[in-house]
Amino acid sequence: MVVIRLSLAKSALKVLANSLFKSLVINHYFHFFSFDAMIFNKPQINEMAL
Repeated sequence: MVVIRLSLAKSALKVLANSLFKSLVINHYFHFFSFDAMIFNKPQINEMAL
């Protein structure tokens, strides 16, 4: 029972960390692309960000 609970907690933590990492990466790249588009005014980069 304890082992099952521990593995559940581990997998939940892994999923949480994964989603957090993904959202951080997506936010970072989105900001990078919008910043890039702001400076160079490239419409194709804007489309990539969207």
